[in-house]
Amino acid sequence: YRSFDALEDAVDNDTQFLRALAPLCKQQEEQADQIGLQLAWRAGFPLQSLVNFYKKLSRHSANPNFDTASHPAPAQRWMAMRELALQLSGAAVR
Repeated sequence: YRSFDALEDAVDNDTQFLRALAPLCKQQEEQADQIGLQLAWRAGFPLQSLVNFYKKLSRHSANPNFDTASHPAPAQRWMAMRELALQLSGAAVR
């Protein structure tokens, strides 16, 4: 087992360790986007306004079609949120 100090140092400095965690980080970011949009919608925020945030994120990104080590591509995030909003709006109508 690693001590907490060793783990903290690895998170800050160990590129091999960070590369191993990167896919998990992207999955967590995708889940955070989905859950955040659902929670905000349930709290009364308009779906279109929520999706527009991701549109703005994509448009203002220097590389909208490329993933980073820890995040999906902004354009991919926007498209995923558009799809989720369509599903939620369809569920709201039923």
